[in-house]
Amino acid sequence: MKKFRSFDGVIMHSWENLLAENMPLFIFISKSIVMQYTGVEDKNDLEIYEGDIVTTATRMWVIEKRNDSEFCGFLPVEVGLKSGYLSTFIRFDLLEVIGNIYENPEFLKGK
Repeated sequence: MKKFRSFDGVIMHSWENLLAENMPLFIFISKSIVMQYTGVEDKNDLEIYEGDIVTTATRMWVIEKRNDSEFCGFLPVEVGLKSGYLSTFIRFDLLEVIGNIYENPEFLKGK
C-alpha cells in the first residue's frame, strides 16, 4: 500500500491525520512537502520515508526517491558523498531513523 506524510513547514502530518482534517488534500498538499513511504522499517520498526535521515553507529544516509535511467525506487545516499549513491551495501533493517531533512537539517550541517 502506498503511504505518504506531509510537512507544512511546522508540523509533520501522517497520511491518516491529513485524511481526518477535512481539508481538501490538493490545497494542503500544494503548500506542503509530500514524502512517500519506502515500504520498509528501520531496526526499531519505524517506517522509513523519503527525506528521512538514517544512521548506523558510524555512518549517516538520507533516503532519496530516484526515477531516472539508472534506477527507480528509494536509495540511501550517504551524507557527505559528492557523487554516487552508496559507498557500501546496507540493509534497511540495520538502519535507525534519527530524523528527517525538513525537521532536522542540523544533522546535515558540515557534512
